[in-house]
Order: sequence, then C-alpha cells, then structure tokens
Amino acid sequence: MSDELENFTTTINKLKHLHADTKLSYLIAQLEPSAKTSQHFLIKMEIKRLAQPTKRIVDLRDVVKPVCKPTERGGVTHFLDHHNTLEFDREMRNYGNNYTVGVFEHIQQYAKNHNNIADKSRSGRTKLISIGHVDQRTEERIYFTTALSIYFTTDRSHCEDNKPDLLSQSTDISENGLTIKVEDPYVIIPDEVMIKFAGLEREYLMPQSLFVRYTLYKKYVKDSVTYAVFTLHDDQPKTIISECKELIKRCFHNHKRRNRVPVENTVEAVENRIFEQYVIGRQKALPVLLRINGDRLTPLSFMATPDNNDLRAYLSASNGRSILPYLFDNKWIDELVSSAATSVQIDVFVFKLRDKQKQLRVAYVPLAAVRDDLAMKRFVLKAHAKQGVKLIRLHLVKTNTLKSAYIPSSIPDSVGEAFATLNREPEGKIKKLLGMCEFFSVIEDLSACIDVFTPEALRDEASGGLPDMSEYVLEKRGKTVNPAETKSTHGEQRVEDRFVITFPVELTGRKRDKKDKLVAARTINISSRGMHVESSAEHPFEEGDDLFVQMTLSLTGKERSFSQQRYKVIRAEGRKLWLAVAGNIALHDARLYLKDALYHQADALTLEGDREPIYGLGKAMRNLYASLHPQLFATYARAQQSFFANALITSRFTRFPVYRDDVPQHVCINKLCQHEVVLAEIKQQMKALHTENDSTAFYIVAVARKNKAHNTFSLIVEVVPAKQPAEMIANTTKKFSLMGQSNVFKVGVHALAPISDKLFKDELRYLQKFAKAKHAKCLDITKQTKALVDIVDVTHAYHTWAA
Repeated sequence: MSDELENFTTTINKLKHLHADTKLSYLIAQLEPSAKTSQHFLIKMEIKRLAQPTKRIVDLRDVVKPVCKPTERGGVTHFLDHHNTLEFDREMRNYGNNYTVGVFEHIQQYAKNHNNIADKSRSGRTKLISIGHVDQRTEERIYFTTALSIYFTTDRSHCEDNKPDLLSQSTDISENGLTIKVEDPYVIIPDEVMIKFAGLEREYLMPQSLFVRYTLYKKYVKDSVTYAVFTLHDDQPKTIISECKELIKRCFHNHKRRNRVPVENTVEAVENRIFEQYVIGRQKALPVLLRINGDRLTPLSFMATPDNNDLRAYLSASNGRSILPYLFDNKWIDELVSSAATSVQIDVFVFKLRDKQKQLRVAYVPLAAVRDDLAMKRFVLKAHAKQGVKLIRLHLVKTNTLKSAYIPSSIPDSVGEAFATLNREPEGKIKKLLGMCEFFSVIEDLSACIDVFTPEALRDEASGGLPDMSEYVLEKRGKTVNPAETKSTHGEQRVEDRFVITFPVELTGRKRDKKDKLVAARTINISSRGMHVESSAEHPFEEGDDLFVQMTLSLTGKERSFSQQRYKVIRAEGRKLWLAVAGNIALHDARLYLKDALYHQADALTLEGDREPIYGLGKAMRNLYASLHPQLFATYARAQQSFFANALITSRFTRFPVYRDDVPQHVCINKLCQHEVVLAEIKQQMKALHTENDSTAFYIVAVARKNKAHNTFSLIVEVVPAKQPAEMIANTTKKFSLMGQSNVFKVGVHALAPISDKLFKDELRYLQKFAKAKHAKCLDITKQTKALVDIVDVTHAYHTWAA
C-alpha cells in the first residue's frame, strides 16, 4: 500500500470484499467524502489489486509457535498451523473461494497480530547492548516469498530446453541478491547457477522467461532447512541485468510494506544510539586520545563532559597546564605499552606535590606499590584528607582509531541522505590525525573507594613521617604540549554544523504576500540546511514567512550564483533572521552546493561555537569512547509495575568481572543486575536522585555459588553499610570464601540525562515508514528507562589496599 493510501486503510478494509460490486465507486465516495477524485480512484485500484488471484506461498513457520504443516489451498502448498488455516478458509470465502492477494496479505498480518509470538521484550529480560557497533545495509531488501526455478548451469540455452534442477522459493530479495530456502539439509548447490523467477513471471504475466546468473555467497542449515544466499553475477549481458533489476524494482513497488523490510539492524542501531546517549550524558570518566611520539606516549585530545569537571580540574595545574602528559610518560606506562595485550589497566595514586621552590610536582604511585607499605598508606590518607591525591584507574586500549572513530548509519545510502554530514567518514585533518594515533585511554576516578576500604584502625594511625617519594615523582622527558579539549556536545539538537561565513544575500518575499521588495542582508553563519542573516535595514518578514534568497558563493574557489532559493523564516528578532531550507530539499540547488562545499572545506572554516580545534574531532572522540570504553553500564526500567534491568551496556573492550571459570561472565553480571538485593538498593538510591544530586553510589559484595546437582549457580549478595564499611567487607569476603571467590563492586546510580534523536533521526523515520510497531517500541525505551547504573569491579583494589 502506497503512503498516499495510509489514511484510507479503514475504508479499504471495509470495502475490499465488495470488489465486484457495481456501486463500488459510489460506496467509496460515501465513506470518504472529503477525499479527492484521484484518491477515490487509488482506493478503488487498491481494492481491485487485493482481488487479483495469486500463487504466492504463505509460510508461517518463523512466525507462530505451533508446528506448521503443509496445507494446500488455492492450488498452492502453504505452511500453516490449525488456527491460521481456519482464518485462511474464512478469508477465501469472503473472496468467493478464490486465493487472492488480499487473502495472502490478510493471513500474514493476522498471524502476526493474533498468534503466539515470542515476546522478546518481556519484563525481567536484560538485553546485551554493544554501543559503538552498527551494521549497515548496502542496499534495501524485503522479505518476499516467490517460487524460483534453479538450474545448475551457466548456459542460458540449456535452461530454455530442460527442466530445473531444483524448485525452491525466496525468503528475501534485493536488486543485487536474494536468499532461497530448500527443505533439504543435505542439498548440494554449485557456486554458480541460473535462476528463473517463476512466481513473478506468473504474477506479472511476463511474455518470456528471464534466466539470471547468480553466484553462491554462502550457505547454512537451520532447523533442517538449507538457506543459500546468492549475489547477482556481473559477467552476463547488460540487458539481462537491466531486466532483472527492473523486475525487482517492480516487485519492490508493489510489495514493500511495513514489516516486509528487514529492519533488525536499524532497530539495533537506534537502541544503541539511545543507550549511548544515556552513558555519555552522565560520563564521569575522562576519555583521552593518544599517539606514540618517538618512544613516548603523548595525549593529543580529551573529551570534556559536565560530569567529569572534578577529574579534569584535578588533572590541571593552577596555571592551566594539563598534567595528563605526565600520566602517560613514565616507566609504568612504558611497560604496559610494550606488552602484547591490546587492552590493559592499572590503578594508581596521583599526587600533586610542591617542592621547596613551590613548583608543582606530580607523583605517580601504583596501587600495588602500597600493598605492604604502611607509611605510604598513611601518607595517602593524609593527602586524601586534604584532597591532594586521587586514586585513578587508567584503561589503555591499542586499536585502529581511524576505523573506530566512524560509526555508519544502519540504513543503505540509497534510502536517503542517511544523516547528511553526521554520517560521513573522517576526512582531511581529522583523518590524518586519527591515522597517527594508536592508543585510546579512559581514566576513572576511584578516590571514593579510599574511605570505604580503610578500616578504622588504619585511619586512626594516619600520621607519621613522609615516605620516600623520589622513585615516584615524575620528571619531564621532553617538551610537553597541552592536549586539545573537545566537548561531548551531548543534548545538542542541531543536526548539521553551522560555520561562521559572511557574504551578502538579497531577500525577497512572495508577491502574493506583498513582501516582494528586495532586502539586502549579510550572513552571520550558515549550514547546508539554513542560515542566520542580518538585514542592513528594517524588513517586513515574520516568523513562518516563506521568502526567496539570492546569493553568489565561492566556497570551492569558483563563483556560482543562485536565485529564487526558497527559505522559511523560523525565527525573527529585529533585523536578525534565522532561515531554514523550504520546499523540496532534494532539488534545492543552494543546499546541494553547500552540502558538498562545506564538507570538503570544513578544515578551512570556523565552526560556530569554536568547540573543537580540528573539525570532526568531537564526533571522533564520542565514537571512539562508544566503541572502545572498558566500563560496564546497565539501565533500569519500569513497565507494568515491574522494575528491572532492561539493558546491559558494553563495548568490545568491556572488562566483565570474573566470578568463576565455569560460568560465562555476562551471565553472572546479568544475574547480578536482576538480583533482588541489588534491585531493592537501586530503587532506594533513586529516591535521592534529583532532590539531592544527580548521582549516588553504594558498594556490594557478591559470590557465585554453584549447584552441582542441577549444574546451575546462584548469587549471594550483601550491601555494604555506610557505617564501618571496611570491616563489613572483610567479614563478608571471609564468610563467602567457603563458597567461592567473592567480588566487591562499586555501583553508581545516575539520573538519566536528556537525549535527542539527532544521531538516529533518519533511522527513526525509516522505522516509522516500514515498521511502526518497532518504531513505537524504540520510543518506549525512553519512556520506560528510569536510571543509569555503572558497575565497577574493585575487588583487586580492595584486596591490595586492605592487605
């Protein structure tokens, strides 16, 4: 059904069984009196289309839970369960016992709406989300079943004179490929075949058969059924390729509906972007981009967020110089970098000291070094009381930063613009910069653990002489440069970047508005979708007015003039106007020019707000963090009076806590998130959010106890009280040691930061067009999710400090 008919679905359903009635046109006019005559005609044609006979196969084996059996109806063998067979017969009777397109479409929709579909989003099930990863389709395809005749040859004349070697049917189809299924797990299919679209030829009454050459891409067996994926072979007559693609396009035009377009990867991409915003919106850690400079690791940039202000302030000297270069330029980091591991971490105390000349000195003391050093522990406690030390966890990842900095759209470029500049790969200076970088780091502040892990006995002894710090005071090994600061731009609604460019324009309104006098103005900033201008004199334009803009641009080095470019006033203040592109944006000449010119000239232009030293660095840092972060997050939701963890948010470098070798790591953490003790404590902590602050934290001790009789395991969890926490942790870990290895976790509970659809606007539109139910389900995530939780395994840090 075309988009134009979406508003007439009720009328079509009421009249579809009256397709042969001579008064059909009259009935349509009675039900839709306000519709145009052309729309009445389209409704009638749709009803006639539904009444056309068809030979398409209804296969519900992947839709309904009961076992489907081969059932012959209308001269075609379908796969139906008992319930849907009865509905099939009922609908056929409505069409005079004929098998029509209307019967086929009705039973497909009926099965989805009324049968026992597995509810994958039921309360209590935690979804594993890996942010920073998106699968992009190269072209559109649809789920479509049609009969196929397959010949195990590449000789077209052989196909015309012989019977097919295999009769099959498609499961999905696109212009350049298709998937077939065969009810034989042992079938042998050659690497190249000729395929005849027997079902489409009957449906479209094609005058002659079309034999198309395909190459086998992959083959797999699922539930005793063989699935073979084919790609269109390039080495065949162009006329054959052209006819094949025209046939597929015709099929798309007639059959592309909601839920017929594969949208699984788009749904996943939207979910990933939603949860990514939850994480970055409350990001307390400090992401840092690094490169190898000679034999030293040098930080080039870090990402500032509102929530990591305290950590950034501590890692800066009073003169504004950053001490980040010291953290990565020392012998301990050199050892980590030289190791073969791609992901390493170290817990360290970072002191800010003053020498005799009152110069700032940075001391870097690994947590492991204080394990048996009582004097150092006392010095740490003394410095901590004066906020002169921080315990940080430094994660270091070795990776291809250029590849990780680009997260594509999930929808094929053929669908539309796919995010415009948001979805472009790194180019120019940012591409060169990322190509030089091999390392990415995330710095976490664990200083709060010092108070929790320190027993009262040690706290009372936090005095005495200074330990020998000479080994740990860092010295400069060369010239240091302040790393560039980039902002996360979280919550910014603007889809496209605006650049500070000034040039003259002339504005004129439409004649019927009596505002057709030319008004001279100059731009303040521009994007490909709009511009901010200031007129040289008073103007007659108001918010909501349509106007035309004349301008001459030379961004590419060659002048080009534009006239009668349509814009709309979206805001007006005195002589200043904010304009947005109006009309058909796909045919808007100035917009098409600016879209290409601004992208290629971005390095030489000034970005409004001046939030990044190199264009694209902010987006790259955001994507790098999403793809490479080692932290573990979860979100909690309310639905139908249930409170549960709806998502476990990870990346491919996330470090899962290890309970025991015989239990999968993600299974353990999933059980921990859903544990009744954890749920109760999170709900209690959430009461303090918003009223007091945006974040709280608590500590827990957990152990996994295996049930040998049933080969399962259960978790025992205890919350660490605020009073004498170190003593409680010590007693609990000792008690749990009889059952297995216990873990200590710091659990941070955060109020959700507001999010926008800026990063997935096109994908939401795509879902709204072809999968409205899935579109609504994605939006439900934002309605149900109530809190973000970060889970930090501090077991090793506790045992090292408490030793």
